[in-house]
Amino acid sequence: MSLPELKDVRAFYRERAPYWDMFMERELINKVRNKEAERMLLSFRDLPQNSIYVDIGIGTAEHQRRIEKLLGNRLGKRYIGVDIADTMLQKALNKYPDDTMILANARSILPLRSALADGLIVQHVLSLIPDEVLQWSIIEMRRVMKKGGILSGCVYVPSDPFSKSDFPRNYPQYREKKLADSERSLNQDRSKLEYKTLFDKAGFGVEDMHHITWDAVQITAIAI
Repeated sequence: MSLPELKDVRAFYRERAPYWDMFMERELINKVRNKEAERMLLSFRDLPQNSIYVDIGIGTAEHQRRIEKLLGNRLGKRYIGVDIADTMLQKALNKYPDDTMILANARSILPLRSALADGLIVQHVLSLIPDEVLQWSIIEMRRVMKKGGILSGCVYVPSDPFSKSDFPRNYPQYREKKLADSERSLNQDRSKLEYKTLFDKAGFGVEDMHHITWDAVQITAIAI
């Protein structure tokens, strides 16, 4: 049996949607997510202002809100959110009623036309996808991106106490992340080299792999 199963992932996020934003505002989680948003903005810095963004795993759109706060404006001219959990997606739609929100999952064909996105966000999603379909999923993400488009996404990697990260391993409040620990149990660890190989095979060029924490890496890749 492949883990995590699709029904487990959907159930986890559906059940936690009502208090997800509140959890993300806890002190340390908030700091970590803000740092992720900073790295995303850095990844997208060269994209034109009228870019189209696709956010796979948009959740409640809490990282979209963080990006806007840092940027002082909307990101791009059009923003499309995709999520597996209807309850998460409804909260995102409540915040951004003019955006396009699509109920779908990253393990199947994305209901989006080819060469649509200038920027693609995939935060904490790839680690939820089993090995047997992950390569295909990344190829599908490449399909919906324009040549030269930028992907930014955070993945979990095996814990590395020697990595240079924004938040050191002994950062005391990191242990407050108990609910996130249960989320972590759904994720599969893969090495940075494994992710780079998957992206290379899918038609991306990996430009940066930055440690946010000792076991979470923000990937920047260009569609080639």
